[in-house]
Amino acid sequence: MATLAVSATETAVTGLRTTFRRAGHGSPLLLLHGWGGSSRLWHYTLRDLADRYTLIAPDLPGFGSSPPLGGRLSLERLADWVIAFADALGIERFAINGHSLCAAVAIHVAARYPERITRLVLTSFSTFRDERERRIVASIHHLMALWLALRRPWMLDVQPIMRLVGKRFFYRLPADHAILRETFADFLAMEQRTALETARGAGSPTITAA
Repeated sequence: MATLAVSATETAVTGLRTTFRRAGHGSPLLLLHGWGGSSRLWHYTLRDLADRYTLIAPDLPGFGSSPPLGGRLSLERLADWVIAFADALGIERFAINGHSLCAAVAIHVAARYPERITRLVLTSFSTFRDERERRIVASIHHLMALWLALRRPWMLDVQPIMRLVGKRFFYRLPADHAILRETFADFLAMEQRTALETARGAGSPTITAA
């Protein structure tokens, strides 16, 4: 399959620089990456669907190359940011595919702005159904906080760690080593407050309410 060259570009959203990737022609499809990732995670999707859609994949605030939002984060606030991002690009109506954490964000976008959404796609999404599952999610959040405290830039040069983390983000590890390395670099560099607050919000009961 032919290689599609997609470079990152920038726009201003609510006064903050936002990095995003864009490819293809057709009806707009907004791609929202999951927790700890960036727009790089959509590399193969951008390649495979570029002949059918205009694909737009932003680095959410505090992830990838986009700076964090100030103040307290919530799924609702991120949903509002997504609409502000679409407005900055002049996109009125669009389909949206949210992965993992951003599947929850996408749900809120569709619930808060139904007139803007043509189609909603949720990938690798789950939430807790009862108190037992809520405790499991809470314990996972504690482990996330520990990992965030332990991560160090030198881990980028330790192949076993990079591959271990990569398996949490990819169904299959990419054949292109550069993509895996860049994705792991994004994971190591994500802003800590953003990472913790969005991880806690991913299991919020407001998701089912939306």
